[in-house]
Amino acid sequence: MHQTRPHLRAAVAAAAVTASLVGLVAAGPLAPAHAERTRVVSVQEDCHEVAIPRAVSTSGLRELVPERHTINTITATASRLWIITVTCQWVRVEPGSDRSPARRTTTYTLGAVPLTASDGVPTRDHYLLWWGTDNPEEAAKLRQLGLPITFQPGTTSTVSEDGATNTLAFDLRGGGLDYRVDAVGNEPGTAVTTSEMRWVHDGPDGTVLVTAANRTRPASTAVTTADFSTLEPLIPILVSPVRPTNVPFTYFRGGWTMTAELVDREPEGPPAS
Repeated sequence: MHQTRPHLRAAVAAAAVTASLVGLVAAGPLAPAHAERTRVVSVQEDCHEVAIPRAVSTSGLRELVPERHTINTITATASRLWIITVTCQWVRVEPGSDRSPARRTTTYTLGAVPLTASDGVPTRDHYLLWWGTDNPEEAAKLRQLGLPITFQPGTTSTVSEDGATNTLAFDLRGGGLDYRVDAVGNEPGTAVTTSEMRWVHDGPDGTVLVTAANRTRPASTAVTTADFSTLEPLIPILVSPVRPTNVPFTYFRGGWTMTAELVDREPEGPPAS
């Protein structure tokens, strides 16, 4: 799974941001976060991804990203937030069971912020603000690690291919992560390359690191129209237009193996006397 790193922004007030994000992260019939599971692996194949950057208020992001992480700014007052929308035709989640076979047509939304350092150490990681999915098994397992997972059973996506272009329609629904993306992407070349992408999130049990080992074709472009007017964590901090129309954004095809791991556990309290 990919993201890209560019430049833009200006300022906006950040008042209601934390409250809206807290509400949406808790949405969905998921088990409470608990460190009984420390690692989840998800293999995702035949995926289509559109990566859309939005300029947002840095002061607004500061309310959402822990202070130990340094946000990559693009102007004196603005930073970039990536909205990643993906649909995959084949997904397998581990640890699994014989009764949980690969689920087809899983759709995701991720919101991530580029960082320049964590605890003063330079990094190219992104801070994960949200992760929505219509895959209930994956949502439940990732939530147990402390990731900001929202289960979205009302989400739909379609992909139509004609050999030269691919028409994509994403309708994300649930937990305040509601938005629409329609795109027509140029079919990329067939050569497959490998790369790596990393996200971090500070959850209730410690820091969770998500690493995507990508197997993708060359990046292409998709002419995209989106409507983010009901994407709750974005609206209070948004600087960019809420409805980009017929704009070329980065488009990926391929697969990846995502490993989510609790890497820095919070110390347990003193034993009861």
